[in-house]
Amino acid sequence: AQDPPLMKNTTSIIPSSSSSSSSSPSKEETATSLFLDIMRRMTGSCPIIVHNGLLDLLFLCSSCFSSLPRALSGFLSLVLDLFPKGIFDTKFICEYKRP
Repeated sequence: AQDPPLMKNTTSIIPSSSSSSSSSPSKEETATSLFLDIMRRMTGSCPIIVHNGLLDLLFLCSSCFSSLPRALSGFLSLVLDLFPKGIFDTKFICEYKRP
């Protein structure tokens, strides 16, 4: 039996390296691909729950990609690609819960 298909459009969120002339992936590209495969398997059927997790998400994205997007919309697009079922921050929910 084959593994279920992973996230769509994987290459759209992996930065391309214009300076690389060889066709073999670099160590960074291989590590990023491995990380994305793990994340897709973990988040394919359930949302991610964090507590005060914005800095963790920023660190995660900056560690796996060459740089963070300059605009908030780019960061949100990247996070939504990584976690298609959504992210819930319990601290945000507790602080901004309306009666």
